[in-house]
Amino acid sequence: MTRASLLEQIRRSNDRLGPHAVAIDAGRPTTIANDQGTEGALARFATASAVGLIAAFVFDGTGVEVVAYGPPEVDDAAIAADVAAMLRSVRPLEGDR
Repeated sequence: MTRASLLEQIRRSNDRLGPHAVAIDAGRPTTIANDQGTEGALARFATASAVGLIAAFVFDGTGVEVVAYGPPEVDDAAIAADVAAMLRSVRPLEGDR
């Protein structure tokens, strides 16, 4: 499994929700990286009452989906640093899982 294939799987699962699906950007995802250098894929989404992003990381074959969202009137620039810090901190747990 790759980060791009995980994001595509998330998109397909979302599409099956019919009227409850969110509008995930269909374009090429943005590449992001955590503090350890593991790259992930990032896509934005929107609903009638929220906007947000979905990040997909793969650690040793295990897919991790991260979702951040809020009301449409939130200023992206005001929270961009906090969301970026959250995504950089995503990593597998050490020891027992």
